[in-house]
Amino acid sequence: MRVTRLTRYVLPVICLAVSIPFAYSQNRLQPGIVIQSRLAAEQTHSYSVALQEDQYVRLVIDQKGIDLGIQVTDPRGNRIGDFDSPNATGGPETVAFIAESSGVYLLELQPLDEFRNPAPGQYEIRIVELRKATDSELRNGKTQLALRTKGVVLLNEVMAELSGVSHRLTKARYETEVAALMWNFDAKTGAKLLHQAAEVVREVLQEGGRFDSENNLTPVLLRQRIARLMAKHEPELALDFVRSTRNTKAMRYLGYTDKQLELSIARSLAQSNPRAAFQIAEDQLKDGFPEEILDTVEALKEKNPELSASLIHSILGRLAEQSLIENSANATMASRLVQFVRRSSAPGAATSTPYGSMITDAELRGLLQKMVAEVLSYSPPERGGITIQKISAESMFTTLRQWSGGMQVVTPELVTSMEQRLGAKAPTNAVYPSEFVVPILSFETREEELNASWRHAFQAAVRERNFETAFQFLEKLPVEERKGLIGEIIEWIGPELKKSTSLSILDRARRVLPWSSRAQDEEQLETLLSFVEPYSLLDPNRGFEIVEPLIDQFNDLAAAALTMNGFSDTYYQDGEFITDRRNAVADMAKQLSKALGRLTPANFQRAKADADRVRQTSVRIEMHLAIAARAISDTDDEDDEN
Repeated sequence: MRVTRLTRYVLPVICLAVSIPFAYSQNRLQPGIVIQSRLAAEQTHSYSVALQEDQYVRLVIDQKGIDLGIQVTDPRGNRIGDFDSPNATGGPETVAFIAESSGVYLLELQPLDEFRNPAPGQYEIRIVELRKATDSELRNGKTQLALRTKGVVLLNEVMAELSGVSHRLTKARYETEVAALMWNFDAKTGAKLLHQAAEVVREVLQEGGRFDSENNLTPVLLRQRIARLMAKHEPELALDFVRSTRNTKAMRYLGYTDKQLELSIARSLAQSNPRAAFQIAEDQLKDGFPEEILDTVEALKEKNPELSASLIHSILGRLAEQSLIENSANATMASRLVQFVRRSSAPGAATSTPYGSMITDAELRGLLQKMVAEVLSYSPPERGGITIQKISAESMFTTLRQWSGGMQVVTPELVTSMEQRLGAKAPTNAVYPSEFVVPILSFETREEELNASWRHAFQAAVRERNFETAFQFLEKLPVEERKGLIGEIIEWIGPELKKSTSLSILDRARRVLPWSSRAQDEEQLETLLSFVEPYSLLDPNRGFEIVEPLIDQFNDLAAAALTMNGFSDTYYQDGEFITDRRNAVADMAKQLSKALGRLTPANFQRAKADADRVRQTSVRIEMHLAIAARAISDTDDEDDEN
């Protein structure tokens, strides 16, 4: 989970959700007004707020079943902040900043972890505080502005360092990351770097030779990263890039991802070239029903309602021709389309629209009737078990039940009939089959039995937040077992505890691990670095004291890896350390980069000095990028695609 906090003037804020009556205000945020909406993967919702110079604003976004990231842009179009607190898919997300200049500020809300296709969720957004900033707040903001300036300077140093990177894909990856960070400060340079990286990837994918995951997974992932970044700024170039880099050798690695890429580009194109966005979606329908296609419908609805309606009619036509229950993708699309129409037409929706402007009553009634008929046609298999038909029928029934009584199609009697067809739910006092019963564990020795008891008692004490008792049980366990449990204590460190209490818990946790300052294995490394984030907020010096010996250890391991290169894992290529390979040394470099990024807001110069001690150019650049990213956007960004 990323924890981000940046604006020109960033202020740490803890906020409780407040109940305010619902209202709707054309996406312009105003004090006392609450906007409620629903967001799905690949969607972005935009809001604006008008501020005067040095005015402080605090907003709260209540997440309901969805984990949102919020990006703030100033009146000149420069990104000034990314926000995401570690509360996953529930609870309030707080955004607080001070206006650097008078004008309209833009907030964009987007689901996190889009590559995992998160389920749609609801949220509420409102302003809870709007006032002139205090002198203290303005001073804190100037400190943050100075940190951001240092980050931009470091980015320029990274660009100079890139000339020393010989491996072209590694260099292209760094150019892409610099472009992503630089774009808001210097769009021309950002575009130039991204185009250079795109050309390298195009050349690699078009070259002959064997295509396998060991040698070519990196360009495939980098292609995705470049396409998604390009789609935000230059969607038409992004589309050309995706299509020109598609080849038969790479298709086994591209697959469904390319459909997602093109539809994400279509969403961006909907504003500047709705006809092109529509054509992309129409082409995708020829091969099935990608779930993201409704996001294109949503984007087109605002810019060109006629094309949006035409796309819905194309979807309806294909659904009418095909079985829903025999194909779970068809059933899912039917359910999602019905939910989309219902959500878009609901009172208080972000864009309340009558059915008729997107889909006629007759068309909606026909789709509902088809879904009902196919659910009622379901026949459970004689021997039970899960089948495509069962999954499809249950998916459609869940949606239909929400329409009970709606349009005089899904009557209560039909709901009852469908429920009986699918099988009644198990009563609350049901006796589950033996395979679901947790067996009583047997132990070969008394020591194993005692250790299991200590672990159970430790975890119970942690849940009750009785840390002293938890430590007493933890210290009874062998040292090797302790490292896997330490994280359960560390994750409780937070603002609800006093600073002195938190530090005492962290120090005690470190003492129960009688290790040297160097890690003996990957698990020890991960455990040691897990202390860095809480220390970065409480006592950054202690965090640096953990990281710095590990940097020395990394230098030693990287030197040894040069000798071992080729005997086991591949650590170097053409004499250059490869940071994107899956091996213990490369993973250590990534973890140390993230740790230095977390420590950057506390002491930029010390973090950079530690990175400068790394001898391998590629790893040093990796660390500089992590430091610059945190300084510019205060973002601990973990890019799973890369």
